[in-house]
Amino acid sequence: MPLTPLKNRGFLLPSPYDDDLVTLRNFLIQKTSRAYLVGGCVRDALLNLPSTDYDIEVYDLDETAFAAAMEELGAVRVGRSFHVYKWRSFDLALPRTETKTGEGHTAFSTTRASDERTASFRRDFTVNAMMVHLFSGTLLDFWGGEADLASGTLRLIDPEKFAEDSLRVLRAMQFAARYRLRIDPETLTVCRSLGLDDLSKERLWGEFAKLFAARWVARGLFYANELGILERLFGVTLERRRFIKMAVMWQHLAKNASWERAGEGLFYLFRHHLHWPVSPMLERLGAPRRFEKNLTFQRRRPKRVTPRFLAALSLRFPIAAWLGSNEAIRRTA
Repeated sequence: MPLTPLKNRGFLLPSPYDDDLVTLRNFLIQKTSRAYLVGGCVRDALLNLPSTDYDIEVYDLDETAFAAAMEELGAVRVGRSFHVYKWRSFDLALPRTETKTGEGHTAFSTTRASDERTASFRRDFTVNAMMVHLFSGTLLDFWGGEADLASGTLRLIDPEKFAEDSLRVLRAMQFAARYRLRIDPETLTVCRSLGLDDLSKERLWGEFAKLFAARWVARGLFYANELGILERLFGVTLERRRFIKMAVMWQHLAKNASWERAGEGLFYLFRHHLHWPVSPMLERLGAPRRFEKNLTFQRRRPKRVTPRFLAALSLRFPIAAWLGSNEAIRRTA
């Protein structure tokens, strides 16, 4: 169950995490008067969508007091993050600001923030910068995220801060596909100006995997082309006419499919309909080896699918695993 917005901007507790959230509220209210649900769970609540991303920012505690509180709670510090702790299904952290100090996604100087507006300014898009007070349910929205969600708009908060991490270009692509958002003109312009050469394969694949799992994958493909992602990563572009055909085919193929099958379907179309070399693309993204292996056995769908073709194909793998199949073909087989 998602967090559900109420008329007074309060939020019902999410199931199955409701008991945990009540425990957190009761614990944190003894330590501070300011703690907030932030980021993705607030966005998803306003869209009435389920969320698996529950982040909490805790104010008015210094590093020592926060660490002591987290130890008392039984939370575990994760990675090298700035005072980020994991407790069951929640990530708890001190509010912070970040300043770019060099190349790469780890080259940031991080300092603790004391007010909510400053802390929210570090986020990428307005729809990801909203906050809900954990004790009162009050919604804080400094950058117009609620209005942008209502209008279906993905908009950056600050061009200079946004440009500090080029991964946000790919995040724009997958957010548009997951939430059916239109990227606003300024955000498009900034995204097109950012290079992607500094991104690791691991980070690239993480964003493409989210695209493959999205409901509106055709919109993601549109922005992968419009933002120059296809060109900068793979050296290819889609003409508008070819894009429309590809988008329709991929949207149909990805419908009700697993994220892996949807991803394989995109590269199947690249290989067999556009005749693009997909092996270098998969290598550039750091895709699991099974993607290339699975695509090796795929065959382009002929104009007329005959029983003989299906019989030959079935010697390789089940017809249901053929990315060129449809419901009628699977029933026939």
